[in-house]
Amino acid sequence: MIYKYTLPLDEGDKYIKSMPEDAEIIHVGAQGSLICIWAVINPLAEHEDRFFQIVGTGIQFNWSEDKSVHWGTVQMGAFVWHVFEQVGGF
Repeated sequence: MIYKYTLPLDEGDKYIKSMPEDAEIIHVGAQGSLICIWAVINPLAEHEDRFFQIVGTGIQFNWSEDKSVHWGTVQMGAFVWHVFEQVGGF
């Protein structure tokens, strides 16, 4: 099953999303004024917390090559946002 998770557009904000274990993110994009993450999930699987951050182009943030996964870039009007997952938490 493919499921959509929404992130309000607040630059630099961090979000904790409960997702089924082994959810596979397949796309990040905009839908209206929201940034959305689409993932292939098993709805019967146990849930785990996953940690996401939205960062605007040119904005400083804590990057760790072994703990940060870039899932996608979203352009909304004149702004470009980057969605990262922080593996293991913030």
